[in-house]
Amino acid sequence: MEGETKEAGRPPSATQPGIHFLNLPGPTMVPTKVTAAIAKPTIDHRSTEMADLLGEIVGKLQGLFGTSHRNILIYPSSATGGWEAA
Repeated sequence: MEGETKEAGRPPSATQPGIHFLNLPGPTMVPTKVTAAIAKPTIDHRSTEMADLLGEIVGKLQGLFGTSHRNILIYPSSATGGWEAA
């Protein structure tokens, strides 16, 4: 079939480098802005930069949830991870 490789019938995007599609739930084009954000270095979770970022996020979540409480839990995991922690 045209556009496929001989490697187990996988499309060229599965074997060639470069920006292609995000296949969850897919295929979805990934905007350049998103790929640029993903390319940035990871923030150390123990750094002051992360503490500042989380403070900003909690402030925005307070408005989103309509609460003034600072007790908003941000759990850095999948939903399954949250279930396991509970």
